[in-house]
Amino acid sequence: MKLFFMTYAITSRGNGDQGIRKNVWISALKRADFKYHNPYQTRHTFTSTLLSRGENPMWVAQQMGHKDWGQIRKIYGRYIPQKQDKN
Repeated sequence: MKLFFMTYAITSRGNGDQGIRKNVWISALKRADFKYHNPYQTRHTFTSTLLSRGENPMWVAQQMGHKDWGQIRKIYGRYIPQKQDKN
């Protein structure tokens, strides 16, 4: 599975995500027959997908640009799989 999400480097050039959103994003969503979602929302998909797959929450936090995993735990804690006893 390939994932795409907006990074600070892409959106910090003065006009945010407008160029990508208008020239690429909207037409890609239409071709895929997806309901419109702001490109920034892909960060949430990226994070919840990684956590659901069992990735290390601290690593995910680093990928998201957070200094620790507190925000990840608070917002995405429900996506972190719980270990189950094998009794």
